[in-house]
Amino acid sequence: MSARTQRRQANKGKSITCVQVGANRIFKAPGKVNLLPAVRDAVHLNQTIIIEGQMLATLHVLRLIRDNNADRLPSLGTGTNHSQWQTMMHNCYAAVSHATGDGHQDFSAAKYPELAQTYQLYKQSLPAGHVKPTRPTWLKHLAPKGMQYA
Repeated sequence: MSARTQRRQANKGKSITCVQVGANRIFKAPGKVNLLPAVRDAVHLNQTIIIEGQMLATLHVLRLIRDNNADRLPSLGTGTNHSQWQTMMHNCYAAVSHATGDGHQDFSAAKYPELAQTYQLYKQSLPAGHVKPTRPTWLKHLAPKGMQYA
């Protein structure tokens, strides 16, 4: 007997309530600020930066292997020690986007010259007129106008 069938038999005769709530109902509550557009924008921005950053990271790894510089690849580490790899990925995300707001940090080509070379190759493959996504530093730069903060 499957787990689902067992669950159904165990629940037979019991009162069960199923609540289904969609994002529209949560973010568009009557009389409240409509957060749905801000959430959609944040998700779209995040997906765009992740996709472009991962493309840059892949190009960088392949370029280092092609140029026989695989020894310069960041270590994947063991267990939970992935700091070199995380730093490279963070730099890739920073390189493909532009930060705004207080205390923002953009990619430093002087600090990471090899990744900067890869980024130049990556930029050449982008379509004409491509604009870097802008990533707000704080939630207040993403939220809809007129939203109150606690």
